[in-house]
Amino acid sequence: MIEGVTCEDEEAEEYMEVTNFRIAGPLSALLEQDFGTRILEGERSEECPPPVALQVCHEARKHALSQYHIVESMAGPFYVNPYRDVLWLSMDLTDEPECLQDLMRYHGRELNTFTTVLVEEHEWAENTPAGYASKYLALLGGLETILIVWGDFDEYTDELMEIDTEDLHARADEVRVQHSELLKDHKCTAKSIRYMDRRGRFY
Repeated sequence: MIEGVTCEDEEAEEYMEVTNFRIAGPLSALLEQDFGTRILEGERSEECPPPVALQVCHEARKHALSQYHIVESMAGPFYVNPYRDVLWLSMDLTDEPECLQDLMRYHGRELNTFTTVLVEEHEWAENTPAGYASKYLALLGGLETILIVWGDFDEYTDELMEIDTEDLHARADEVRVQHSELLKDHKCTAKSIRYMDRRGRFY
């Protein structure tokens, strides 16, 4: 999963913080965490080394580079496959317009290549689907799939709260109807929407 992070602009004459992209960690690992509370100054969830194929041989490297490209970031360069990697715009990031402006300034190219974006359900509902699409998803020129993830954590135990499967199917149906309306009204460019829980199950 790719996220925004606050880092120092080393080219500025005086100390200045900017928002850049970095790899947050594997999506499977992040789904097990309450990542909605992550802050822009936080540590990455887990180290993600470059693709192994880049270090095997010339042919393997050539093939890997046809799938991946390097992203130069002030948080450190990394390889990304925009067709497989998932972009996530944290609540900490979307609450600050200047952070989004930083991403557009430093990573405009990448914003137009990501095909999948992850959105937590409560943000999707709180901002309203139309509002979230116009404020944030409109920045993503190549967006094809919106991945809505459900999963609340108990504030006292930090454990994932269970919910009835039928309820999740009902929520998924509601999300699909919302997306259909967005497409009909030309308020969203993503071709599909998927609904999942934090255990990786789709509904």
